[in-house]
Amino acid sequence: MAITASFDKELGLQESLTFCKNLALVHCHRAGIYGLPIRKLIIAEDWASLCALEVDYAALPDAFVAANIRQALGFFTKLETLDVGVDKVKVAKKSFYESEGICLRTNIILDMVSEGSFSFPKDVERVLKSAERKIDRVLGPVPNLEKLDYLFGPGATTSVRKINACSRTKLSSVPSCSRNMVPLLSRFLEEVPAYCSIHDSGTKEESFLVNVEIHNGRIAFVPKNAKTYRSVMTEPTLNALVQSAVGRFVTDRLLRVGLDLTDQSRNQRLAREGSLTGALATLDLSGASDSIASGLVARLLPYEWYALLSLCRTPVVDIDGKSLALHKFSSMGNGFTFPLQTLIFWALAKASSELSGADEPVCVYGDDIILGVKAVPTFRSVLLCTGFKLNTEKSFWSGPFRESCGKDYLKGIDIRPFYVKRQLTGEVLFSLHNFYYRNYDPLATLVEKALDPSLRIYGPDGYGDGTLLCNNPPLKPHKRGLGYGGYTFETYTTIPRYHVKVLPGDAVLPSYSSYVRSFAPSGVGGAANTRHSNESCDGADDGVPMIPLPGSEGVRRIKIYTLSP
Repeated sequence: MAITASFDKELGLQESLTFCKNLALVHCHRAGIYGLPIRKLIIAEDWASLCALEVDYAALPDAFVAANIRQALGFFTKLETLDVGVDKVKVAKKSFYESEGICLRTNIILDMVSEGSFSFPKDVERVLKSAERKIDRVLGPVPNLEKLDYLFGPGATTSVRKINACSRTKLSSVPSCSRNMVPLLSRFLEEVPAYCSIHDSGTKEESFLVNVEIHNGRIAFVPKNAKTYRSVMTEPTLNALVQSAVGRFVTDRLLRVGLDLTDQSRNQRLAREGSLTGALATLDLSGASDSIASGLVARLLPYEWYALLSLCRTPVVDIDGKSLALHKFSSMGNGFTFPLQTLIFWALAKASSELSGADEPVCVYGDDIILGVKAVPTFRSVLLCTGFKLNTEKSFWSGPFRESCGKDYLKGIDIRPFYVKRQLTGEVLFSLHNFYYRNYDPLATLVEKALDPSLRIYGPDGYGDGTLLCNNPPLKPHKRGLGYGGYTFETYTTIPRYHVKVLPGDAVLPSYSSYVRSFAPSGVGGAANTRHSNESCDGADDGVPMIPLPGSEGVRRIKIYTLSP
């Protein structure tokens, strides 16, 4: 039965659940007796118990059973709109305040250690001292502001809503920063004279007078999985600009020790190796970015670096109608959080490995940490003393299962499922079909039949999931009479959203676009921190630069030209 006639229109929750249940029950059947407990929960629609279920994959007979168990759960555990009987925002707020309490306690303990009224275990203190030296060597001297690359990311700021976020709106919006960034403000604005020219309110030609609003950060809660939301900090515009520039600089420095935040493949390869040899552990932390206490950053980083990061962080946030001074140093939403936590966890893990005599490589991507099993006890002690909590559900150092950076390995076989994160659309079903197809699973045919015939279009692999993959895609020879040797096929693509009015920042957008294009493409932990922006002022229509906004205005079918038959 066809269940959708639109690529982007969302089905109702119950219709989505019915389809997911049917597929999940097939996977439970494949898993035999091991799938029976999950089957009972699915039939009873006991979503809370299903999402809380912990599976010991090492106890399963083989990777086939494990993959089917994992996929049966994957239809529900990250479905954002699934009702598991809890207030997800309330759960996220509780977690936020608990993290603040942990950071406060960590700061107090670190103060006591520095005063000599308390001491860590000797091994922990040795790891911290070693980590300080490693971080110092990685970071090197603090860069001058003119050495940083200032690029707007796609996220919201306190002056620009997410729905309107792009370089045009950020160039045009009222400049804003946190109070503690004020001492840095004059030096920073000297580096962006074109930006200052837009917001100049002075009368003298030889200098700019820029009015900057002082903003606190804002805490927002966004979907994470079926059980909870996650907290995200919305930063003032100028803070976000400097934070992302500092984050890119730290990212480049991490290359000195082999940590490439544009590439997760090393973590993935080591996770597979760990599942085969048992010598490597894959560790994950709970709420890692919300648990970086200010005192820990002060302890581990050179003073000049700590001072710079402190100037561009946002230490006060608005939440629940009140202002709250943060005990954490930074959180998700801050442009340097991802490389900073990578640096800290790498230094602590590397020092723990050296102290433990573990020879295995250490690799870190955010809070995805890989190190030798021999070093795990020491590293866990260090985490405990510095305010971090190991996520035992996602950390593995015994048995044949490991997971890191989007790969799940059991005895070297990837059993990563397809996670359904939102209610079904044609787009989700296309991706699900292609996931099955790439894994040689006949369930791809069932998904294909669920799509309205008018929606089905087919194409080759390697061009995204805007087409359904098949053995012999209907490629059409392209303009053979004109000498072309390639083929075309159709695919779905989103229709971008644009601002349709001229904005004040458009006056300097060409120079900003040229500035952006002068950098080599690279990224750091997500789109918000990329060095190179895809935004361009090309294709202006009636004087309005065509720079896309978040989201889309629908989808359309387009033709793609390829040389491969």
